[in-house]
Amino acid sequence: VKNRCDEKNLLTTKTECMSCTLNAAVNCSEGYLKASHGSGQRDCRYFLEIRSYSLSLPGCRHLCTKEKFGGTNCEKCADDDTYGPDCRSVCDCVHGICNSGINGDGSCLCFSGYNGPKCDQPLADCAVLNCRGNKRCTMSSSGALECKCLPNYEEKSSTCE
Repeated sequence: VKNRCDEKNLLTTKTECMSCTLNAAVNCSEGYLKASHGSGQRDCRYFLEIRSYSLSLPGCRHLCTKEKFGGTNCEKCADDDTYGPDCRSVCDCVHGICNSGINGDGSCLCFSGYNGPKCDQPLADCAVLNCRGNKRCTMSSSGALECKCLPNYEEKSSTCE
C-alpha cells in the first residue's frame, strides 16, 4: 500500500526579485529552505524608482521549498492554512478557524462577533451580549444572536467547561 511518505512532495515558492548583490543575504519564508545558492536565480526584473523615473533592471530571487505533508505518517498538511487531499487549497477565513488538513473542507468556524462563509461580516449587536467564559456570539438558526459554548466545551449551568 502506497502512502504519502513514499513520494517526495514539495511546496515551492520564490523570494521577491531584487538586486543580485543584495539578494545573497535574503532568506526564505519561515519553514522554507533555500534551494538556490549564492545570489539566487537570475530570472526576473525589479524596478528602481529615481525621482519621477522608473528603471527596470535584471534581478535575482531564491527558490524556496518545504515538505508538502507533515506528521509521522505524512497525515497532515505542512501548512496550517491549507486543506484537501493534496493540501493545495488555501483557507480564506478572515476572523475564524479553518477546517484545514488533509480531511478538511476549508469551512470556517467564526470567532465571536463575526459571521459569513469567510467570517468576514461583523455582527453589530454582539458587543451588547458580552459573551464570556468560553462562549462566543453567534447567530442561531432563527437568526437571533446568542452566546454559545466554544467547540469542545459543554454548558454547565451558566458557564461553559
